Amino acid sequence: MQATNKFKFSLLVEWEMKSEERKQLLIKMEKIIGSSCFNGNIQNWGPNGQWLGEGRAFRYPIRLNKLGSRRVVARDISMEDLMTGRYAFGANNLHIIRALDEVLNMLQNDYGLKIGEQKESRKAECRQKSEFPFCAKKVVDVDMHVSQSHAKEWKKYANDDQVMKRLKGKFRCSGCGSFLKAMKGHDQKCPGNLL
Repeated sequence: MQATNKFKFSLLVEWEMKSEERKQLLIKMEKIIGSSCFNGNIQNWGPNGQWLGEGRAFRYPIRLNKLGSRRVVARDISMEDLMTGRYAFGANNLHIIRALDEVLNMLQNDYGLKIGEQKESRKAECRQKSEFPFCAKKVVDVDMHVSQSHAKEWKKYANDDQVMKRLKGKFRCSGCGSFLKAMKGHDQKCPGNLL
């Protein structure tokens, strides 16, 4: 009898942990959406009457039944209060938190999303980086660093046969220093050519 109570308790704790992770994920996703608003009709005037142009991005307020309008949703909000979150557009309401919860359900059911299992950080650890002698910076990809940050030294650096083997037939854009499989179409969007 005592073993079943421990099992029920462990299931309850696990459910609460997953529920907390889900809640924090919903808060994070709503913040991204709410911060993506833009009004092109806002007139921007700076100090001394200086014209700064039209349009401004802003954080759309979320309304919560018991808590009113908020620009920031507290991390310790109850799931019950969070689920009432909505955007008011005049007489219309978009129940943003419920919609995001349904999106999470769809991703879990249809695509196998597992909440709580974050991917490993893509940022390279310090021990994976090499110090580059020209500037003493620690970088992951020395070839890319030389190509983009030390364009004048690239020809001398690229004379080494090992560099060309590592590029595996890719081309180097002289405008931005990127390595490409084909140059076709890149010239129109290359940052070096747009300047």
